[in-house]
Amino acid sequence: MQLIGNLGILGFGFAHLVLGAVLLATGYRTLTKEIIPRLIEARPSVGARVGAVLGGVGWTVAVALFCFLVAGRAAQMVL
Repeated sequence: MQLIGNLGILGFGFAHLVLGAVLLATGYRTLTKEIIPRLIEARPSVGARVGAVLGGVGWTVAVALFCFLVAGRAAQMVL
């Protein structure tokens, strides 16, 4: 019974690990394919550039980091 519970927790952690990796890949793709080219064309101020990058991928990275935190905590619970 303990083994089934541990496998369930590890599966939950692995799912969050995969979700975090997908979110980071999506954020990187969005940054390189959409945000940076638009910034190059528009040539805004430094503050506007930072705001655009953080606004564009900031939440994606924050959620991905949370998913990695959940995955690490799940592994820690089992090990």
